[in-house]
Formats: sequence, C-alpha cells, structure tokens
Amino acid sequence: MAATEELIVAAEVPVALAEETEAGGNPGAGGKTKKVQESKAKKASAPKKAKSAPSHPTYFEMVSVAITALKERNGSSQYAIQKFIEEKHKQLPSNFRKLLLVSLRKFVASGKLVKVKGSYKLPAA
Repeated sequence: MAATEELIVAAEVPVALAEETEAGGNPGAGGKTKKVQESKAKKASAPKKAKSAPSHPTYFEMVSVAITALKERNGSSQYAIQKFIEEKHKQLPSNFRKLLLVSLRKFVASGKLVKVKGSYKLPAA
C-alpha cells in the first residue's frame, strides 16, 4: 500500500514543477514558500484536554503505607509492595509496575526510602 502512495506522490511532483515552469516562475523559489505557508496553516493545534486527577494517592503515600502495614523487619520487597498496593487500590494505570519501580528508585535517590538487600525501608527518624 505504501508503494502505491509513493508512486502517486512521485507523479504529482513533476506535474507541479512543470506547471510552475510553464507559468514562467522560478520552480525552486516560488514553490518552497507556498509549501511552507501551507504547512504552517495546516498545523492548527487542537485544544488540549485537561488531565483528570488520579483516583489513587501519591506513590510515596501508597509505598509508605504498604511498608508500615507489611511490618517486615528487613524491609519490604518491591513485589510485596506492589501486591499490597494492587489489592488496596483497584484503579491503577496499566503501567503501574513500571511507575512503581521508577518511583522507588527516585525515593531511594532522594533519601525518602532506604534500600537494603533488595528491600525497601523507611529511613530511621
């Protein structure tokens, strides 16, 4: 299907150049400015949709509640945190697991969580 579209486009370009040369204009200069103006006019942006607020609390709140509720002595694993949050909050995005992983890494880097042998703990207060 793409091959037929390319053939049509290829056939239209020489016709347009032939029409410009018959009109007596410069085929390189006049055609480019018209095409640029047309493409700018076509790029009218659609109104942006407002983002709806998520139906769950922030990731840090969910993770901290999960860690305190699980009461693991050595901290809670990512899998245990994930299971707890999925059971408690049903309306989660489809890419929740990846978002949780990124959030956990971010919290460890900022010092909000401590990582110990593959488990996550809240820092000592």
